[in-house]
Amino acid sequence: MKYKNNIIILLIIIIINLGLYSRNLNDFFVSDDFDWVHITRTSEKSIFSYFTTNYSGNNEGGSYRPFINVLFKIDHSIWGLNPFGYHLTNLIFHILTAFIIYLLVLRFFNRKKDKLLIATLSAILFSVLPSHAEVAIWISGRCDIVSIFFYILSFYIYLIFKEKKKYKLLILSLFFFIIAILSKEMAMTLPLIIFIYELYERNNYKIKSIIESIYLPFIYGLITIIFFLIRYKAIGLLFGYYGKSNLSFQGDRVYQMLVHLISNSFLFLSNRLHFFYYFKESYLLFFIFLISIIFIIIKLNKKYKKEIIFYLSFYFITMIPVMNLIYSSLNDEGERYSYLSSLALIIILAIILSNINNKYLKYISIITTIIYFSYFSIQKSIIWDQASKMSFNIIQEIATELDLNKEEGEEGVIIFTLPDNHEGAQVMRNGLRQGIEMFYDPYKINAIVLPISLLLNRNNYNSIIDYNPTDRGFNIRTKDNIITGPPHRKSPDLMFEMQGYNFINFTATGTKIIFTKEFLKQDNIIYLGYSNGRINRLELLK
Repeated sequence: MKYKNNIIILLIIIIINLGLYSRNLNDFFVSDDFDWVHITRTSEKSIFSYFTTNYSGNNEGGSYRPFINVLFKIDHSIWGLNPFGYHLTNLIFHILTAFIIYLLVLRFFNRKKDKLLIATLSAILFSVLPSHAEVAIWISGRCDIVSIFFYILSFYIYLIFKEKKKYKLLILSLFFFIIAILSKEMAMTLPLIIFIYELYERNNYKIKSIIESIYLPFIYGLITIIFFLIRYKAIGLLFGYYGKSNLSFQGDRVYQMLVHLISNSFLFLSNRLHFFYYFKESYLLFFIFLISIIFIIIKLNKKYKKEIIFYLSFYFITMIPVMNLIYSSLNDEGERYSYLSSLALIIILAIILSNINNKYLKYISIITTIIYFSYFSIQKSIIWDQASKMSFNIIQEIATELDLNKEEGEEGVIIFTLPDNHEGAQVMRNGLRQGIEMFYDPYKINAIVLPISLLLNRNNYNSIIDYNPTDRGFNIRTKDNIITGPPHRKSPDLMFEMQGYNFINFTATGTKIIFTKEFLKQDNIIYLGYSNGRINRLELLK
C-alpha cells in the first residue's frame, strides 16, 4: 500500500508540473544558456578536467560547478542544439525534488497522525510555488535545481541512517552531499542543518548531549572544507564568484535581500515589488511584522511547535549563502536564490493548512492556496515563453544582417540595447556571440556587444526606441523602456554615458554613444539596435 501511495503521489507531481511547464519544454535558449552550451560544444577537454578548472575551462575566477558541466556534456551528447532535452532535464530534477520532499516529510513526521496529508501538500505546494519557475524553466538555473535535489536527497538518506544505523547509508548520504556541493556552493549549509537536526531530536541540551551532536555534522563539514580548498585550487578564490572575492556583508544589502526572499515566498510580480518598496526603509516595522507572523504561526500550531522551529531554523540558515547577493528590485529576477529555503516555508504552510480544525475550511484553504500559486506559475511560464521567442528572433534577425557565407565576418558589428530580460525572465544579457556561432557554424561574428540593455515587460516589449543618430554616434532616448548597464564606459573604439542614471538599481532613461575618429575610419561597420520588438539596422549621419 505504501509503495502504491508513493507511485500515485509521483504521478500527481508529474501531471501538475507538466500542466504548469510543458509549454516551456520547446523554449529556445536564452542568455547564459548559450554560454553553457557553447562551452560544452567547443571544449575538447575530458569530463574529468571540469573538476580542476572553472566552468569555462580555465583557472581565472568564474564559477566552479563541475557536476553541472558533466550534465551539460551528457545533454549535448544526446540533444545537440535542441533545447527540448535541456529543458526536460531541468523539469525532471524539479519533479524529483518535489517527490523527495514528499518522502522526506513522511519520514520526518513519521509519528504524526497527519503525516500523509502534510507530505502530500508539501510536494504539491513545492511544485506549484511560482518562485520556482526560474529554475524549472531556465536551463542555466539548473545549478540550483540539481544542487538542491542532491542536498535534500542527502538529508533524507541521513534521516534513514539515523533510524536504521547502517553506515552504508551514511556513506551514500555523504556521496550525494558531495554531488550537491559540486553543483553549487550553496549546499555548504547542510552540515549546520544536520547539527540543528541532531539537537532537534534530543530531549536534553546539556553540554555532553550537545557535544555528542557534533561528530556527524563534523564529517559533512570536513567535506565542505575540502571542497573549498579544491575550489580555491581550481579558480583561485576561496570565497566569492565571477572572479571576485566577496565575504563582507553589508547591513543594508543583507536587509534588502532578506525582504526580497521573504516577499518572494508568498507574493509575485508587481505585488511582490509593492511589498518590497513598502518595507525597504522600514526596518523596525518589517521585523515587527516578521516576528508577529512567526509568533502567530507557532501559537496556532502548538502540537507542531518543535517541527516549526526546526524548519524556521532551516529557512534562515539556508539563506546565509545568498544574503550578500543582489535580488532585482525591478522584477522577480533572482528567484533561484530562494529555491532551497522555500522548502522550509512550504512545509510550514502544509502544517498550517493541515492543522485547520474545520474540515470544509481546511479543504477550501488548500484548494485556494494551490489555485493562487498555480495562477502565478502559469503567468511566469508565459513570460519565459515570450522571452525565449524574443531570444530566437534576435539570433535570426542579426544573422540576416550579416554575410554568413564567410567563415569569419569581415564586417564589424556594433550591437546595443538588446533586451536584458522580460519581467525577470532572461533574454539576451549574455551569450549573443556564442548563439550566432552555435547556430551558424562555422561563421565567427566580429562584434562588440555594448552593455546597454533594455528591461522589458508585457506593456513595452514592442515599443519604439528613439536612437537619434549623429555623425559620431547615437543619442538614445526612451519613454516606455528602462535602460540598464554601467553608468559609463570608455575604450579605444568608443565611449558611452548613461543619462538620468539611478545608482541604486543601475538604470537610466537614455544613453549617449560616441565613436572615436579612428574607429570611424573603418569600412563595413554595421550598427544594430533593438526597437519595436525586433533588431533594426541603424545609420550614422553622413
